[in-house]
Amino acid sequence: MPRTSSERTTPKHLSATGLKTYQNCPQAYKLNYADPGAKAPPDRPLLLGGLVHRALEWLGRAAIAQTAGPNHINPSPDILSYAIGQAQRGEPADVIEEARGLISEAEVNFAGTCLIEKNIEGLLDLDPFPGVQIPVKGFMDRVIAPALDGLVEVIDYKTGSWELDQGEAADDVQLALYMAAARQLYPRAAGVSATLHYLRSGRKVTVSEDDSTGWDRAIGLARAICEDQDWQANLSPLCPFCPHRLRCLAYAAAIKTDERGDAVGV
Repeated sequence: MPRTSSERTTPKHLSATGLKTYQNCPQAYKLNYADPGAKAPPDRPLLLGGLVHRALEWLGRAAIAQTAGPNHINPSPDILSYAIGQAQRGEPADVIEEARGLISEAEVNFAGTCLIEKNIEGLLDLDPFPGVQIPVKGFMDRVIAPALDGLVEVIDYKTGSWELDQGEAADDVQLALYMAAARQLYPRAAGVSATLHYLRSGRKVTVSEDDSTGWDRAIGLARAICEDQDWQANLSPLCPFCPHRLRCLAYAAAIKTDERGDAVGV
């Protein structure tokens, strides 16, 4: 049964990461975003992703400024070492080396790039209920826009091994939000698309704004977040990678069940 307006809790803002966290597991969303002080410290995948994105940001800005070559692919070891050094925030040595390997082996081409790590705050609101507008926060890794009235492409780099297929990408809330933000930035664009670039495999998945269904999903998730009062744990193959797994009672019960030889789905 839908909650009344007095029973809802409206977050101050939402992000694509937050929406996808809720989609995967409401309890993980609550621990990450709704409980002050409950957020877990960054784990290894988060440290790796942050370092790679900051290094790519430096390389992208250098490419735009033509200090490292406007279209460079696979930067030289010296340039990459400098970028990694600029991006480091005390990460362990093995994380630094993995980041270096991911970037050096990935075919990252900054040709045509207009924006790097573009902040989308102030461009979008989600309206899950009449009269309710929730600002969207986030950063687009890279925006390619050769002309104001041409085709615009948003690139989102992924460092993990989990990859979406074409249908899943079309329904992805992150790509939908980024395309909507790009459309706000380039209202005269002939078309807007978004591409997931998986750095480990080199695979790219592109979705156009006409084929995307993620905006409606984002509205539905925002509505569910406002109305949720239970924050149920959702067991899935992603559980072993969750930073909250050590204090999740549902995951602990699943592990115990698994030790008895029963199927648990995680």
